[in-house]
Amino acid sequence: MTLKHLKVGDRVTRFVGQQGIVMMQMEVIQVNETTVECAHIVDDHLVKLGWNFDRESGTEEDDSLGWGVKYGHTGTYIKENKP
Repeated sequence: MTLKHLKVGDRVTRFVGQQGIVMMQMEVIQVNETTVECAHIVDDHLVKLGWNFDRESGTEEDDSLGWGVKYGHTGTYIKENKP
């Protein structure tokens, strides 16, 4: 899976664990070569900013939790919402 095509304004779903439990709906607020930054959506409003995900795999990048590609594991990941 790659998320290289995501752009600002796209909607994604954040999942937790290997079972793929839906955690929250998010919107892409910034992209660069390696990461996608998302905000949590509640009632169609962006309420919390600043979750970063690897642009290739979709895994959450969080140094304070030791999550991400460089650590070899994560707790959450995103997938693009399909129309």
